[in-house]
Amino acid sequence: MRIVLAQMPPNPRDTPPYDVALAAAILRRAGHEVVVRDANNEIYHQVYKQRPYWKFKLASHQEEPSFALFEERPELFEREAETLLASSPDAIVFRTENGFYNALMTARFLKDKRPDLALVSSGSVTPDKEILDGWRNDACFTWSGEYHMPFDYHVVGEDDLVLPRVLEAVGAGRTGELASQFKVSGKIIDSRDGSIPADLDQLPFYDFTDFDFSRYADPQMMRLNVSRGCPKRCAFCIDWIVVRKFRCMSGERWFEEYLCQMKRHPGVRHFRHYDRLLNGDLRSLERFTDLMLGQFDAPPVHWGGDCVVMPEMGEGLLTKMARAGCNNLGVGFESGSERVRRSMDKGFFSNADAEAFLRACKASGIGATVNVIVGFPTETEADFLETLGFIERNRGNIFEIRVTMPTLRVGRGSLMALAPKRYGIADVHEDRWTASEGGGYAERVDRFRRLCERMVELGVRLAVNRRIVKNAASVRHLLEELAAPEPPRAALPSGGLPPDAWARFQALRTADADLDERISLAETLLEEFPDEDSRRVEILMCLGYWRVQAGRAEAARPCFEAVTRREPPTSRFGYNARRGLSDLNLQRRGDIRAAIAERKAILAECGRAPDFRSELHYEIAGLHVRLNEREAAATHLRTILEKWPDPGSPWVTKARTGLGHLDRGDPPESWG
Repeated sequence: MRIVLAQMPPNPRDTPPYDVALAAAILRRAGHEVVVRDANNEIYHQVYKQRPYWKFKLASHQEEPSFALFEERPELFEREAETLLASSPDAIVFRTENGFYNALMTARFLKDKRPDLALVSSGSVTPDKEILDGWRNDACFTWSGEYHMPFDYHVVGEDDLVLPRVLEAVGAGRTGELASQFKVSGKIIDSRDGSIPADLDQLPFYDFTDFDFSRYADPQMMRLNVSRGCPKRCAFCIDWIVVRKFRCMSGERWFEEYLCQMKRHPGVRHFRHYDRLLNGDLRSLERFTDLMLGQFDAPPVHWGGDCVVMPEMGEGLLTKMARAGCNNLGVGFESGSERVRRSMDKGFFSNADAEAFLRACKASGIGATVNVIVGFPTETEADFLETLGFIERNRGNIFEIRVTMPTLRVGRGSLMALAPKRYGIADVHEDRWTASEGGGYAERVDRFRRLCERMVELGVRLAVNRRIVKNAASVRHLLEELAAPEPPRAALPSGGLPPDAWARFQALRTADADLDERISLAETLLEEFPDEDSRRVEILMCLGYWRVQAGRAEAARPCFEAVTRREPPTSRFGYNARRGLSDLNLQRRGDIRAAIAERKAILAECGRAPDFRSELHYEIAGLHVRLNEREAAATHLRTILEKWPDPGSPWVTKARTGLGHLDRGDPPESWG
């Protein structure tokens, strides 16, 4: 197929978009012809008066930039639709982590001109239930009202493995099979709990060959990432909720990525990582550093990214990183109050640890940018003063203070939004929320003002959402934006569900909650939710798993049986419910032969989904190993490699590992 990959404004334009570059590489490896169109950057070059829209929005309630840009210059987007169609695509994929509204409006122009053209929105990581419900119901809800959803599919979550299969199905006219492969609801293909690359080493190299670096703000910089997710669980963050499993490339693969990009793009002098934590896997980081030092006497490029304070990252490792080219680290510090950090679920380092880390960065020659959050719900005046005091004491070791938003925003889908009382929030709102102890928006803005003014007095470099605050006038301008009145927003749909109950359920799914509490809430929700509500299936599955974990296996059986009566074996829930019943039978009877027969019966019913079939073959192989039938086990493992050889599949990796165990004659308990 001929695929156009497009990104719409407003997005950062300091460097080419790394997510588009990776998607292009993945689709080309799958055999597609790919045309890349960075409309975000091209439209920027077509305008002058509207260029302020590309500044990342502050916590201002002025018109949302995407909406305002389209309303002011709609002809730009109609013209862009013509440009996209000029490539004669079979399908157009919009990357929509940012710029969703403008992608939506451009898609409407495209559908008017070519109703048969397949349009896919991909790259969104929203965990927000109300927004997803709107998309399921073929509607899009924005600040400016409700719109019909012009996309044929919207892929939510990591799409590396999903997007090629969706386009393959579209091209072959087999879109009806997608429901047997993925969690499909209406137009949404939800991959957040589904098929994700287990081994990032198997991803192709980023393909930036379509981009003219000279047309970007920093032609010598390239953004990329070498990991997914985050091993930490901070309350204010949604990244670990959306991308639930942390993975990192090996140090060798990381090094190979650098070598590839330096060869393809010799003008690049700085790699800036978009990883949530550059030091999420210390072994990979140190191995990459050693390979850089072994290859180059002097680093040919500089690099850096965000990290967290780790006492085990001493001056020795930081010095090696600096010698290998690392020149900046963004440090997730957030507050000078250890009590506040604990309430953020970020109590895994002390102030003494942070001070030692900053000293080591300074001694190594690495500039430390320290992230600060103003106005966490549990922050008191004394806590705020602790933050100012920490910065003042350590300012000689700090390159920059970075405030992502002037006041703390409660991100949709974060634990703070799902369980507000736990974090001291009485009235949930994106940024004009009220703390249980009475602290309000005006108090947080005042603390932000005092922070800015104190940084100016101390001569500490301060960046607020990428804007450098140099003097009192800059502070005044920021405060004027924060004082802008909030316009009315279009109401979001409730989806007919009890919103408080559903929010509690989602909070308990993601939080480290007590099993009895989870089970009790799920049992209550089954009474609240009507039988026809599709969410009952999700509740039943969770309740079944939780009962198993609590040692109440037979109490889980009715849950799984209810799901099998409602869901076909080709659906994700129906498939897992049947596997759950088979596990319960094995646990009760201990009959491995019967378990093999049950797994084979599920295999015959579950359709053609590679993930389902690979998982079953692997499990059947494991059961044969328990009977010491190693050749039968090897047959099932080889079936995975022969029929579904996708290198990004976790089952391919497990099948190879399993064959290695068999070759060595390892005992069954060593398989894990």
